[in-house]
This record gives sequence, C-alpha cells and structure tokens, in this order.
Amino acid sequence: MIKKIFWFLMIVVVLYTVGVFYSPAMTDAIAEKTGLVSYNNFIRSFKGTLDGVATDIPTKDELIEWGKAAYSGALDAKDKFIDGVGEAKDTIDTVRSTLSGAESTYKDAKETFDKAKDFVEGASEKIEKVKGALDDVQQLSEGITNTE
Repeated sequence: MIKKIFWFLMIVVVLYTVGVFYSPAMTDAIAEKTGLVSYNNFIRSFKGTLDGVATDIPTKDELIEWGKAAYSGALDAKDKFIDGVGEAKDTIDTVRSTLSGAESTYKDAKETFDKAKDFVEGASEKIEKVKGALDDVQQLSEGITNTE
C-alpha cells in the first residue's frame, strides 16, 4: 500500500515538473493556489542552467587559450612561491645573525659579571682579613691598656 502511494506521488511530481514546461499557464495557476511558485521558478532556472551547460561547449581555440592562461598562472604562482621562499630564507639568515650577535653579547656580559663577582669575593676576603687584623690590633691595644 505504501509503495503504491509513493509511486503515485512520484508520478504526480514528475508530471507536474514536465507540465511546468508544456503547460506553464496551468502549472502557474496551480502553483499560486498551492504555494509552489518557488518550485516552478527553481525548475525553470535549473533547466536554463542545464541548457547553458549543454549548448555552451568551448571551441578548440578557447580550450587552448584557457590552457595557456592556466599555464601562465601556474608559472606566476611558481615565481611568487620562489620569491616567498627567498624572502623567508633572507629573514631566517637575518634572525640567525642577530641571534649570533645576541649570544656574543650575552657571553661578554656573563664574563663581565663573573669578573665582577670574583672581584667582590676577593674584596670581601681582604675586608675580612683587614677586619681580623683590626680585631687583633684592638685586642693588643686593650691588652696594653690593661697592663698599665
């Protein structure tokens, strides 16, 4: 039963679609009453597209021109790609040289810091020795004043 209803609906849709071209006045009247105006317009525009595709077959010369244009476009794309790769390489080389300079500056700064640290440590040791000597002198001085 469902198959019969399905096939009946399919036959109605196909006959209506064919009627859009064979009896446009009648199908437009039906479409206005049933709200199928957009369906009629779609069917007509779809047929127009199919007609255009079927009848606008390019000639041999047009195909050759399209091929030449595609080849030229491919060559342009290749040249742009090569230029882009060259620019990227130049940028990478610039960054590499900048980083090399930054590394050298970092090493110089580290060496200066290490020398300053060594100097401060050496000065601290000398200050401790001087402080020890001053403590010894003070104890000696206190020992001399206590014996008098």
